[in-house]
Amino acid sequence: TGQAGSAIGGGLSFATTNRFERTERGLLVAGNTLITTGTQLSTGAPGATETAGWAGMTVNNGDVTFGTFTYNSFGTLASTDNVPALTIDVAGGAFGASGAMNIDSTGDAVISARDGGVISGLSLNVLVRGNILPRPTETPVGVIGTIATNGSQVWSAPNINLQSNLVAGGIIQLHAAQAILVGVTAGGIVDIGADDLTVGNVASANDDIVLHTQDTQIPVKRVVAGTLTAPNGDISVASDGAVTTGALFAGRYIDVSSVGALTINGSAIANALGSSPNEISQADYGMRLFSSDGAITTGNLTGLAVQVQQGETNQNLVPITTAAPVNIGNVSAEAMKIYGIGNVTTGTLTQSNVYQYLSINTAEYGQPILFAGALGNLTTANVTGTNFGLLAAGANLNTGNLNFTGSVAVTAGQNATIGQVTTATGPNDLFYAANTSVLFNDPLIAPYFLDLLDLAGDSAPSTPFSPSILLTSTLPAMGGALSVGNTTTGTVRAAAASASFANVTASQRFFLTTTGLAAFNGIAVAPRFDITSGDIAIGNAATIGNQGTAILNLNPLGSLVTIGGTNGAEGYFLSNAEASRLIAATITIVAQGSVMVRDLALRG
Repeated sequence: TGQAGSAIGGGLSFATTNRFERTERGLLVAGNTLITTGTQLSTGAPGATETAGWAGMTVNNGDVTFGTFTYNSFGTLASTDNVPALTIDVAGGAFGASGAMNIDSTGDAVISARDGGVISGLSLNVLVRGNILPRPTETPVGVIGTIATNGSQVWSAPNINLQSNLVAGGIIQLHAAQAILVGVTAGGIVDIGADDLTVGNVASANDDIVLHTQDTQIPVKRVVAGTLTAPNGDISVASDGAVTTGALFAGRYIDVSSVGALTINGSAIANALGSSPNEISQADYGMRLFSSDGAITTGNLTGLAVQVQQGETNQNLVPITTAAPVNIGNVSAEAMKIYGIGNVTTGTLTQSNVYQYLSINTAEYGQPILFAGALGNLTTANVTGTNFGLLAAGANLNTGNLNFTGSVAVTAGQNATIGQVTTATGPNDLFYAANTSVLFNDPLIAPYFLDLLDLAGDSAPSTPFSPSILLTSTLPAMGGALSVGNTTTGTVRAAAASASFANVTASQRFFLTTTGLAAFNGIAVAPRFDITSGDIAIGNAATIGNQGTAILNLNPLGSLVTIGGTNGAEGYFLSNAEASRLIAATITIVAQGSVMVRDLALRG
């Protein structure tokens, strides 16, 4: 105790070891233990200081056992002896308490279990006002040790660098400005907050995993983690900077959000089941991945509902091909929403319908949907779904095969290349292809689409969305070429600057409008055809219509139309050979400009 002056604390150290290379392990057994190092001023003169003491404990291939263990280092200043306020260094041995362990330290601390060593207690509470430091660099790392408790662990320090695994039967809570952790395993919740966080694999057996940045002055914020596993809980990762993790597995939900890049180096599985479909149909997603201003890169995603969204929606529909990309693997979900402000690339998308009432946002009202959209280019592999699917690109759209038990719509601002298309074939089922602007501008469609993107506000629709709306909606043309593989559906409604189709089977109607070339490269069958185009090409092995076609309407555009003959002509040209491949009870050709008819033979 300093009397009218400064006070300086002393130090305490002990070691338990198998000294002189003997085979017997060192041993220390004590009851409840309190170690206090520090100073306290009773009557301090002006400028007087209180300097804390220090304690150093080393266990090398030995065993130390306490009842309870408490360490207090107090004083306004850290020790001046050039040593941490506290050192617990366990190498190949054990340092433990049958009761609680409590550490409250002024100054830095080294708490290390290495070479298979173990630090253990019933519970562990660590408050360090300096930094928790790693072992000195000259100390061999060897096999990583473990800091283990039957109950909880609570850690707090400005900076924490632990080169030992943390294992707790209860919760693990750790808060710091910066934290580096090897690995964390808990029976209860894992709550780790640090503005600059790097952690290895994290697991919670019975509860949630929560990793997050905090509100400190560190300029660069990030969360970097290994595999996260919570088989009976949720996984939540939130960062004011970037997020990078390994594979994710949650028994319920996964929620990852970032301001910067979001990267999942592996699969993410949210095995959310709930007690009933309605329990998870509104606010609870199986998985939500959101980055406000960075790239999103993931492996395969599986969840009851999967939502991947980047940035804020641009209602002006200006393609942003220079924005950070979204690249995800295969996605399997009851309902999915994938959206990016730049280019979006996905693997196979598979949407099932086991729970009949699952939805994302109110626009669907329990109707499962599949939505993938980008203000830049959208590229997907094969897509399979129920009820309704929407694939939308502000620029170019490229997909694999589309297979839906309901209807499917594709929209693009420029070009679209679509694989095979298979939908239901009822009177309200269709394949719809148009310009992406229809989603924002058509009064029948826009309220639902804006709600899907969380932009509807109070104007959210009050009735369920029905794909049959697309049978009567506007049909603005894509700015580029539309290319579609073999198609089976109820109705085809398509508009583009130019279009080409392989085989087509439409049980209701085929409707196409293009200012450019309409090319048919296979057998097209429907009860009715309405084809408006600047030109037409019917391949040698192709036909339009069959004996069941009642009406076939061709509406040539342009000032010059040539029907029949064999030689090419400017403008719209339907050769005699092509005309012979038109099969319908009634064929009507209505031209807007002048018409020249050459040798012509039509089939009824």
